[in-house]
Amino acid sequence: MPAIKIWEFRYEIIVLIILSSILGYLLSSVFQDSAPSDSVIASQSNLLSLSNPKLENFVADHKSWEVSGQEAVMLGKSHQIRLKQVKALIYYPQDSEQRSQVQTKIQADRGLINQNEQILELWGNVMILQAQKPKEEKLKIESQRAYYFYDRKMVELPATFRLTRGDEFLLGRLAKYSLEQSRLESQHLEFRK
Repeated sequence: MPAIKIWEFRYEIIVLIILSSILGYLLSSVFQDSAPSDSVIASQSNLLSLSNPKLENFVADHKSWEVSGQEAVMLGKSHQIRLKQVKALIYYPQDSEQRSQVQTKIQADRGLINQNEQILELWGNVMILQAQKPKEEKLKIESQRAYYFYDRKMVELPATFRLTRGDEFLLGRLAKYSLEQSRLESQHLEFRK
């Protein structure tokens, strides 16, 4: 059996090397480009973006709350809605006809509604205004972060906050505030006048 000399097939080998490198480059660029874009398309298909949305919640024939914002993104199957420039109105029934009246206004730079846990998470310049009675001065709470539990009408303030009524104010941190009972629970308060 005669010995095969590789140099005799040098042109075929060079062509095979060039073709295999081109094929390898094409396959790698196709797989690199398609994998991320496919996952981005799949994740974006679960998103729904809305401009100037208004969301309302009704309980027993009366409006419980209303949330609006400049922009909202619904996060697919997670039952979460991200909002920018959040404005929330909390309603209470006022008479036997179950008409609702605004009692509390909440504003924040950003928010996240978690429908499963019934929480409106707020952060960035959070301001809560509550009118106790028509002629009474409004209660104002300012913080950088807050959680509104809309099933219990309760606000949790995990960060430092300032509570103001008229010329008097309280500074505190880590508090719970019941909107229905107008009751604040905190262990870290400082009264100022």
